[in-house]
Amino acid sequence: MKLVQEVERAVRHQNLLEPGMRVAVACSGGADSVALLLLLDELKERLGLRLLVAHLNHQLRGAESDADEGFVRQLAERLGLECVVQREDVAARQKKSASVYGIASGNDPDPPWPGDRPHQHHRRQA
Repeated sequence: MKLVQEVERAVRHQNLLEPGMRVAVACSGGADSVALLLLLDELKERLGLRLLVAHLNHQLRGAESDADEGFVRQLAERLGLECVVQREDVAARQKKSASVYGIASGNDPDPPWPGDRPHQHHRRQA
């Protein structure tokens, strides 16, 4: 049995997707997510699905990340599917989150308030 047939049988048997359902397919541009997208694209008519391609450019690998984004956009266009792309500098976000965590836990070497810990600041204000 072909993979497409096996997936269709599993989807129907386990009621994973319903006709008319809009399905966002996260596609990084890597082999596994592209294979999933192509498989669902082949099944969309038989299963009555409306597909949306979703890509998150993490901006971690510079030009390579941009190339993945371009590839996913082109693939979605070739398949005639809507494509939604979000760009997120996750390295900067993690740095900011680590800083916020450090402030909240009192481990920031230069907190934005007087005293060593946030709760001390709140006591002073009370």
